[in-house]
Amino acid sequence: MSARWKVSRMGFSSTVARRTSKVRLSWPDPALTVALCLGLSLLTPAPAMAKKSLKDATSLLELFQIMVEDDEDDAERPRSEEADAQPVSTTIPLQSANAAAADLGDRRKPIVASSGRGAVAVPSPVREPQPLRSASAPQAQQLARVDPQQIAQASDPERGETVLERARPELDPLGQRVGSFLVYPSFTAQGVVDDNIFRDDSDTKTDLIGRLRPGLRVRSDWSRHELIFNADADIGIYLDNTSENYEDARVGTAGRLDIDGNTFAGGGINFQKLHEDRGSPDDVGGRNPTEFFVLSGNAELFRQFGRFNGTFDVEAERIDFDDASGIAGGVVRTINNDDRDRTIVTVTGRAGYEIAPEYEAFLSGSGNWRIRDTTPDDAGFNRNSDGFSVDAGVSLDLGGLLFGDVFFG
Repeated sequence: MSARWKVSRMGFSSTVARRTSKVRLSWPDPALTVALCLGLSLLTPAPAMAKKSLKDATSLLELFQIMVEDDEDDAERPRSEEADAQPVSTTIPLQSANAAAADLGDRRKPIVASSGRGAVAVPSPVREPQPLRSASAPQAQQLARVDPQQIAQASDPERGETVLERARPELDPLGQRVGSFLVYPSFTAQGVVDDNIFRDDSDTKTDLIGRLRPGLRVRSDWSRHELIFNADADIGIYLDNTSENYEDARVGTAGRLDIDGNTFAGGGINFQKLHEDRGSPDDVGGRNPTEFFVLSGNAELFRQFGRFNGTFDVEAERIDFDDASGIAGGVVRTINNDDRDRTIVTVTGRAGYEIAPEYEAFLSGSGNWRIRDTTPDDAGFNRNSDGFSVDAGVSLDLGGLLFGDVFFG
């Protein structure tokens, strides 16, 4: 048996020519390295080699790896660098080597690259954890968006937030990111059996109604300001009484402009195509449900002045009814709904003062105007109106679970 040693800044490697499998050990303790070097130097038959090993033993305190590798027929058995670069854990068949590696407990096993003249030990790179193969990349991205801290915060609702308004990150849709926006598509299909579709106690009719509700919501994901777009539809299809079919639709947008930390402005505009329900007290009893259109918008400004705050809001709504068709005496006639068309304007102002944390005194006032296109209407009534209200009170929050306003006006 012959032995040789090679000392370098990278580590101490030894090759023993014998008919055994390769053994590679990672030895992180410098003291054990020095002791092993001294022991091997005494067993070496070549005095010059032993003297050199003793001389180099003082520098081994900085070294942390020892390699033992088979040197038999290196020229006849060339090895590629790829084969030598395998992790050590896959090339240790001996029980003694396994026991030694287990005792060392070093997770950074060395990778050995050979150039034919000797082995050089280099630390293996630490690999990053790989994603689970059971989840696709989009699923992994969506799962990463659900922050466990957000889920924990959702269990502790914000003050003034009701159960229906509370966020539920573990259940709410994650949305699809498109640039700096989040898109939330939705679709609902429903079947309803109505045993009195005309809301008539003397002549009830039963029908099966299929309802389709597609929807789309787009919300910005900015650090400041906010922009929201909504669009949805409600389509009703009757199995037997097809004259009652309807197609409602809504589209709108809203936004908020954060002027500074104490001031913001917001507003929105919405357009709706709706139908009047048969149970409505204003239903004219036409052959088909009466359709009408609603165009609405609002603007709001909020400002905080220390303990004081103020809000000013303006809302406007335009309602336009289509004419309906009915049968009187066996003759089809047109039911005029133009006298129902109207415009509604509401202006609201509110001033508040924080008396103590979670307690605020406020004074609010609002005015409203309802203006009909036709005055008087077909029944001879003047339905235009205007009014106002003034309220004073206290907003209070009792522990976050009970909150509300106590006011008079």
